[in-house]
Amino acid sequence: MFKQVKTIALIAVLASTAVAVSAANLPTNSSASSAGYSWSQGNFEKVVPLKDGSTLHSYKDGKMAVENAYGDAVSVPIGQAVQAMDGTSIVVSSNEVARLTQELHIHR
Repeated sequence: MFKQVKTIALIAVLASTAVAVSAANLPTNSSASSAGYSWSQGNFEKVVPLKDGSTLHSYKDGKMAVENAYGDAVSVPIGQAVQAMDGTSIVVSSNEVARLTQELHIHR
């Protein structure tokens, strides 16, 4: 029983250390979140928050995908204009639902 408690305590310490190290590596510049550079598997993407709470992902190859406010990839008709948080209007040029779904599931 005592050995099991020590093991659990050790796991808790290691987990909190890993979280602290991860948090220390986050960008401190607030423009990083507003510019919205996202995680991706080697593919640079720009992430634009939208007024309705969803997010527009724009990939390096020019394709786009939309993530709703609940974190799911959703289909948006090509040519539809979406409103960014800063008020700019962006026309959706492609609908990469499968690509974004795959990335979202990898990083959950």
